[in-house]
Amino acid sequence: MDKDLPTATEEILNQIINHDRVNKSQVILCDENRLIVECDWQVNLGSRDVAKGISNKGVKATEPVCWHIPFDFPSSPILPSLRKDFPRTCFPHINPSQSNDVVWPCITESSVTSFLLANGLSQLLTQLDSWLDRAAQDRLMVEEQGWEPIIFNNYGGSFTDVNSDLISFAATELAKQSTKGDLFTLTGSYEAFSERPPHILVSTEDIGVMKSSIEIIPVILPGSSASSLFQNLPVRNRKELISFAASLEGTPNVSSEVIVIPKPDFTASESLKLKLDRLDSSLSKQKAQGCVVVFCIPRPIELIGGNSNIEIIPFFVRLTSEQGRNPQVIPLSYIQGGSRDVLQKVSHHHNRDIKKVAFLGAGSVGSKLALSLARTGSYALHIMDKGEFRPHNMARHGLTNIGRCEGWPKAILLKSTVDNWGVSSSCSFEDLSKNSLTFPEDSDVLIESTGNELVSYNLATIGQLPGRLYQVGLYGQSTMGYLAIEPSSKNREVKIDDIESVLYTLAMQDPDITNSLFFHKGAERQIVGHGCSSETTIMPDTALNLCCAAITEKIDKSIYQTSELTDHGELHLCFREEDSSINWKSYSIPPTTTLVFKHDNRHWDIRISGAATNTMFALQKAKRPKETGGAIIGRICELTGRIFVTEALMPFEQSVESPVEFSFNQTQLHDLDCKIRESSQGQIYVIGTWHSHITPSLPSDLDRKTLKELNSSFNLPVTVMLMCNGKDILVVEHDR
Repeated sequence: MDKDLPTATEEILNQIINHDRVNKSQVILCDENRLIVECDWQVNLGSRDVAKGISNKGVKATEPVCWHIPFDFPSSPILPSLRKDFPRTCFPHINPSQSNDVVWPCITESSVTSFLLANGLSQLLTQLDSWLDRAAQDRLMVEEQGWEPIIFNNYGGSFTDVNSDLISFAATELAKQSTKGDLFTLTGSYEAFSERPPHILVSTEDIGVMKSSIEIIPVILPGSSASSLFQNLPVRNRKELISFAASLEGTPNVSSEVIVIPKPDFTASESLKLKLDRLDSSLSKQKAQGCVVVFCIPRPIELIGGNSNIEIIPFFVRLTSEQGRNPQVIPLSYIQGGSRDVLQKVSHHHNRDIKKVAFLGAGSVGSKLALSLARTGSYALHIMDKGEFRPHNMARHGLTNIGRCEGWPKAILLKSTVDNWGVSSSCSFEDLSKNSLTFPEDSDVLIESTGNELVSYNLATIGQLPGRLYQVGLYGQSTMGYLAIEPSSKNREVKIDDIESVLYTLAMQDPDITNSLFFHKGAERQIVGHGCSSETTIMPDTALNLCCAAITEKIDKSIYQTSELTDHGELHLCFREEDSSINWKSYSIPPTTTLVFKHDNRHWDIRISGAATNTMFALQKAKRPKETGGAIIGRICELTGRIFVTEALMPFEQSVESPVEFSFNQTQLHDLDCKIRESSQGQIYVIGTWHSHITPSLPSDLDRKTLKELNSSFNLPVTVMLMCNGKDILVVEHDR
């Protein structure tokens, strides 16, 4: 070769011709733009084909391979091509080309140039080795992966089968094994812009976004000898489209008549040509300057990434009223409508059973949780929220079609969004602050995210819920995310208000919790539009997204990884650090003990945390044969008549512990109360005392006297005295 090559090209050429599979090589073209080198490439045939020198499908032991090397690489790709008579219809992973053109194998998943830049030329040559070897051994298509659909290199738009109607219809017609040629009704629309390709939508129902109507021509063929081959042909004009249709005609796999829509009296190519000719002649009546032809082909196995063996191949066909013209045809990428199956396949390595989730609240947090869980394809949603979409929701709400949603119920907007993904959903507009809440009885999970104390109270007063309750909240401008999970058993041994009380108790010892709960600017009143203001929290959407994503993943894992029933609740706190990292702190909450007593003609409910109960029993056992005791801390809700005991503390240093008596200095109790209130910002405080008896017995006169003194000296609606009496915990009542 006389021409001086660019240094990079020369290096590429040398590496190719010195590859260990190359027997001999020669440059067959070298012009101003490129160099083509032909190589005799050694192929590893199957053991039964070695003696013949060729495989059953026509791959030779030595294949001529041409490498096309452009001088402007990487602006133009380096590509291999195979001989013109290579058995192109027998194999997948071949780029479309005319039947009299060379064959262009597809040897990389990404573009060849991207693969080259990432892995180098040596790896690209190895990719060709593997492609040829697998073709020779008939392993290019792995049935477990599925059938590779036809890929065109000149896609010029999209075709969206909104509800997968075409696949369903084609499957129904093929099951009949015959047809009268009746077309089913398609509602088709398109958007065509001057400098953009057409975008086609098709549905059997009104999808509410129609722009301009367009005729859809489905062509359905039966399983045949042709449908078991690969039609690696380009389609750019009307003639090539008819040739493509002809390539799909083969000997049917069924004994009945050939199925061809729209007209079974002709072959597919003849029927299609007649139909397009008629449309050409009525072009002046057509609103669209074209139509859509959709081939529906049953392949031997399911398609890669699909759940059907029917391949849908759509084309936008331009119409013309001029005789002898060969108008343009544009391949369209087929987009199957959203479905739960698709979402599951791209989210998980295995199929999941569907869990039914009721979302209580569809605000910023609730919407992000609902949308993220819906995207997994693993959930059916019921959305409960009576609120409307407001201008301030645009800052952080999960809905994306904002700017057009003001005034619409959030529940409807969320339902509409997940419906478009093929996710089953329903909604209701219940006022969650009312005490007569109703949920779908088949709910597996309830997720509450309203941040409303009255909603929490209403949920806590319900005896049994249809599913496990999760409560989500954010504190301190999303510096801390809060996830409370009730037990998986139906008895609700720990309720969300118990877990909230534990949170405030933990804050006394944990500065991270304290800072998030008490030392960040919280809710502010914001004026948004006319009328009353809305109360919202100042924080960016980025911070909200980070915490919500972490919490959603924790919820998803909890739902699908918890198999055994448990009587423990869970508290998970995620902390958003200054570097945007997330750190978790998790706590197991043992069952709550519930007692009821009467004071001043009013009934009170005492809810004693499992931690407090365990402490009392442990100290009672350790101090035997002496009585012991200490302070109990928690909080009292006078409005609802509930008392939460979160911790039982050890005795004071100067307490008197003997086999017949336990007493303490009440001044120390008041000093402790001041410290507890200060460390918890007044959320947790001393609510009374506890003590043990060696044997089961009634409260002593000293017990009643001490309780009366405490009730007088503490400014509380009621003071609590608990008695650890053998294996039980009793409450000392004031009125007896």
